[in-house]
Amino acid sequence: MYTSRALIAVLAGAICVSARPAHAQHHSNVPTSPAVQVPPVELALTVSVNGLPTDVNASPTCASLSFPCTHGKASSWGGVGIDVTLYGNLSRHTALAGSFAASAHDFDTDTSLAARRPAWNHVRAWLGGLRFTPGFDTPRRKRSQESNRIFVEALLGVETSTLFPARQVVQIDAGADGHGRYLRYGREMTLRLALGYRTPPRGTRVSQGFRFTIGLVFGPHF
Repeated sequence: MYTSRALIAVLAGAICVSARPAHAQHHSNVPTSPAVQVPPVELALTVSVNGLPTDVNASPTCASLSFPCTHGKASSWGGVGIDVTLYGNLSRHTALAGSFAASAHDFDTDTSLAARRPAWNHVRAWLGGLRFTPGFDTPRRKRSQESNRIFVEALLGVETSTLFPARQVVQIDAGADGHGRYLRYGREMTLRLALGYRTPPRGTRVSQGFRFTIGLVFGPHF
């Protein structure tokens, strides 16, 4: 009698112990956060802050290019610009990218010094390539929804400017897209922060080097 009751108690305890992990596993497999939907096409509008690897008004470049040497130290300020990038998503992890970038920064010439106003170097680039990303994921501190996506871009194209002739350039960008509601009563949006570098082949002068971009990505949604 007592043996049967003890056996029943042991079996009941074993069933309870084995049922709890199964119950917990069932709940862990149920998605508790909405997934970000990635559309076939995305559009990124960003503002760029650009570096200046070649200062034509600093020595020795000013002497070799016959520009006035008005800068005692080479400037690294390449001005502010705008980037427009269109993506065609091949999957949640890979996308084709086409980008147009425009920016401007001032420099000195003999004519501009005589007129007491700076000359402007207008830089434009047409680029194409690929974007790679592991996709949107759920951050550790915010389990309510997916929100972050890191990415790397490899782009190849042509850069033109007022100072230098058209040249081929390679641009590498790495950054993060954060999807969520950033204003208390605003709509959900995707904010982008990225750091990149644009460079031509060796031996060619360039108008831009390091660049930081910030802006919005249109398309991803819950």
